[in-house]
Amino acid sequence: MGKVVIVASTPDLEKLCAAAASISTTPGSALEIMEREWEKERAERLVSNVLKMGHATTVEHACFTLAFENVSMLVEQFMIEFRLASFTVKSRRYVDFSEMGYYSPDLAGDVMEKYRGLVERLFEEYRFFLGEGIPREDARFLLPYCLHSNFFCTVNARELRHIIQAAVWGRGSKYPEIRALGQSLWEQGKKIAPGIFKVPFKKVAEEKFRTEVKVVGGELEAEMLAFTEEPEKLVAQTFLIGRMQGIEAEVDIEELMRLVCESERPRELEQISFTWWIKNLSLAGLTHLARHRMQSLVVPSFSEMREKGFIMPDSIRQKVLLKERYERVCREHLKAKAELGLKDEVYLFLCGNLVDVVTTMNGRELLHFMRLRTCQRAQWEIRNLAEMMLGQLREIAPRLFKYFGPSCYLWGYCPEGKLSCGEQEKMRERYGEVNNEADCTFN
Repeated sequence: MGKVVIVASTPDLEKLCAAAASISTTPGSALEIMEREWEKERAERLVSNVLKMGHATTVEHACFTLAFENVSMLVEQFMIEFRLASFTVKSRRYVDFSEMGYYSPDLAGDVMEKYRGLVERLFEEYRFFLGEGIPREDARFLLPYCLHSNFFCTVNARELRHIIQAAVWGRGSKYPEIRALGQSLWEQGKKIAPGIFKVPFKKVAEEKFRTEVKVVGGELEAEMLAFTEEPEKLVAQTFLIGRMQGIEAEVDIEELMRLVCESERPRELEQISFTWWIKNLSLAGLTHLARHRMQSLVVPSFSEMREKGFIMPDSIRQKVLLKERYERVCREHLKAKAELGLKDEVYLFLCGNLVDVVTTMNGRELLHFMRLRTCQRAQWEIRNLAEMMLGQLREIAPRLFKYFGPSCYLWGYCPEGKLSCGEQEKMRERYGEVNNEADCTFN
């Protein structure tokens, strides 16, 4: 049975939050207020009252680290969609998950037997493909979404309250596994900080919108839905206003774009944004995308998700017999899953199942995203997506986005140390020398 444990928290956290709640209305410096004698009950009462008034920012000073042990990938995906959190997850690219185990919902005897039979067959196929020399990052597409995940998460108290509310009364409450984990967090939180976690939570109204749509699978695609008009002009204007207090200066736009991108604090890039409809992304690829915190990501409800095919990695596609077996396993699993008719069929989704999502990123996050995801060490699916997106960006604003690409291209060296691909010159040629005209195509 999976569990979550609060393994660390801010010392004297309710005293700290009480001091923070007092500073705006109490004489004295921050340290003087903090160093006063704070009775435990008084601190709890003050924090609780401030929360009830809606001033939740005061509890953002308290932080918690959570350890999730042997929970399903559904829980992992539920958690990483919370933006104000830090995560470290056991990688399915590098770790063999053959014996990692899986979550089983509460099912009747014969249904449970069939469920376990389906899941264990997928693990057998995963082991088979590993034995045939298929990389772990490709064989994992056959693993089910009930696969055990282990990870750490660090959040402040306000975000932890948000997580508990979503798990116990919100979108996660329809899944007993998530609801139980939320209840556990709530009970642990009340013991550590009763003033914060005994304050009532708001129940969330159930979404009523339902629709039936035809879904069709296919190749990975990034369709840009919207973007800031004349992004280079806006970046230039905000640079001149912010750093030169005017926009009348004569400047070389290309040189200015370089200065912004090389800045340690490129706030000008935050003024422009881009929205994509990402089609046919695998659930495994969704995990890579969702790990980027500074974006607005829309993911379909797993309880409403429709099957639209599965990803086909080149390592399998290029071997006829393995390709046929992979396709057969996916087809047979899909049929068996439908026949089983589980209410929570999400646990039998494959990591290779395809999904459509929408994301909006500002220019600064895109600079970070491209630096990591166009790197040769990035997983190939997310790298292909990043290159599609960068190609489109360079068509819209070539003088700006010529300075976007992997670390070795931007910085002139690879930060990966011994893990470097050793192909810096090839990467600079691929993305275009930054001192020359940018090549917007990727072959």
